[in-house]
Amino acid sequence: MCPHCGKPNQTGEVLCFSCGGFLSGPQPDIQTRILTQAEPASDGDDFFGADSVLILTARNTQKAYEIHPQASTRELVIGRRTNSGPMSPDIDLSDSDGNRLGVSRLHLSIRYDSQYHTLTAFDLGSANGTFVNGQRLHPHEVRVLRHSDELRLGNMLLTVTFRHNAMSEQA
Repeated sequence: MCPHCGKPNQTGEVLCFSCGGFLSGPQPDIQTRILTQAEPASDGDDFFGADSVLILTARNTQKAYEIHPQASTRELVIGRRTNSGPMSPDIDLSDSDGNRLGVSRLHLSIRYDSQYHTLTAFDLGSANGTFVNGQRLHPHEVRVLRHSDELRLGNMLLTVTFRHNAMSEQA
């Protein structure tokens, strides 16, 4: 029975079908559950500390490239070397079939952010594109890298691993 208009309603209804008024207080099984604020994770999947190591593993050769981006004052460039031209990447994927798999000479840049303890990656306008977990990066689009991400440079698949040394876990 509606307390506003007196019309009968079906059991379990919240609003009166006739006047739209509330029939009674919210039923326990339909109340919105109040969520508590989650604590931010200090060492989440994107945490990369001052002593962490980035390991990129080429799936086709299982070659692992150990990289310390935080040791550089600038971004590190990943690509493949050529015999001609003045530019060469900091991390050369030539020995993992980079040329055949469509890796550009200057393909991807990785930068360490000491304020947020993260690594960011961005495509340098590569011919065959960069993908993070299957999602294409637009040229110069910045993306935070996370532990266990999959990078695809052209057709080369790389697994991203963050190894944390004891010092970085205490930071």
